[in-house]
Amino acid sequence: MRKVFIPLIMLAYSQIALFPQSEDPNITTEKALLVSMVVRILEQNNQVVWNQTSSKTTIPGKAIRVKLTGENFLIITNLTPYEKDSEFYILLAQAEIWLKEALPQSVQYFSTFKTLLVPRGEAILFFPFGMAATEESSPYTLQMEILINPYDSAGGSSGD
Repeated sequence: MRKVFIPLIMLAYSQIALFPQSEDPNITTEKALLVSMVVRILEQNNQVVWNQTSSKTTIPGKAIRVKLTGENFLIITNLTPYEKDSEFYILLAQAEIWLKEALPQSVQYFSTFKTLLVPRGEAILFFPFGMAATEESSPYTLQMEILINPYDSAGGSSGD
């Protein structure tokens, strides 16, 4: 799968955006969670080529959708947090990827589904494409840093 992840030199010229779903006015702050994300594209030497930061309020069991679009790709990631216990959250991370190839002209589809154990108050890293093993497979890696905290209606995240 990594080989098709982009002749991403076009990435610098692509329109990339992060679109969390709109805020839900029906979310009660008692059980609400604040999911903070930093989405990065890294070069082989871990140099950040692009990044976007976003936060979204949700409740346990309700997915947050992150959409990244570029000139030759579309990535939709659904992140669904659940409370496990006083020390951990469970995060279901599903990514769907559409890649448009110039030669032969085609669209390829990939999907991944991971269940991640997230310690409260600690960020985890999710790699929807996996990590580039060599520059031949892809010179870029897509990384999502995800932090889940209880929501504090007075000022956002209450931290832990």
